[in-house]
Order: sequence, then structure tokens, then C-alpha cells
Amino acid sequence: MNSNSEIIVKVMTEKLGPAELPAFRREMQDILRKYEPRIVLDLSGVKYLDSAGIDCLIHCLSAVVRNDGELKLAALSPYAAALLAMTRVDRFFEIFPSVPRALKSFDLACGVSILLDEHRMRRTARERFNSNSTGASA
Repeated sequence: MNSNSEIIVKVMTEKLGPAELPAFRREMQDILRKYEPRIVLDLSGVKYLDSAGIDCLIHCLSAVVRNDGELKLAALSPYAAALLAMTRVDRFFEIFPSVPRALKSFDLACGVSILLDEHRMRRTARERFNSNSTGASA
């Protein structure tokens, strides 16, 4: 794994079902083609996830692994956590209680690129990252 590659944090929308999947796939297409992609999916706001959404997450994981990368899930909403556990899909992913914890699981020497879905989520993701990164650089 190249410790100098960027980490991409993708904040997921409230719904991850058939209507939302085409846009999600388009957004992820270039990221998934990179060699050694390093991705954190923030599922904190997910309130709806169906079998198509779960299938898409598995497809993303498969594509990342084929390219020697890592995909981690972070800050799962109670709904997403329960559904992934009930379907036993959670065992395929590294899951972290927060985005900063997921980021710390990568080598801290790399840069971070944040992709956000909504304007209001930009501030939230930056606050989460900044509040934990200030103590990490010693």
C-alpha cells in the first residue's frame, strides 16, 4: 500500500437505494479505477439502505480490493449498522465508530481529500476531521 496516496472521504446521502445508485456509481467510478484507492464511506446520515445499496457497497469493496486499495466504513447510522449486521455484510468491511478513527487507521503521512454530497455536510466533515487531526500531529 502506498502511504502517500490520498484518502477520499465520501459522505453518503440519506438514502442509498435504486434512485440514488446511478449518481453514486458515477461519483465513485474514477475513484474506483485508481491504483491503491483509499476510501472512507461516512454512513452517519444514512436512513435508508436496501439490497441494491448493499450490493453497491460490496461492488465498491470488490473494485477497491482488485486495485490493492482499502475501503472502510465509518460512523454508521443505527439503521445502517443494524441492516449490515442483520444481513451479515458487516463482516466484509472494516467498520469504525467515526471518520477520524477510520482516517487514523491509514498511515497519517498521507493527504486527505474530502468529497461531499451536500453543502451542510461539508462543514460537518471538516469539523470532524479538524477536531481530531490537531492532536495527531506531534
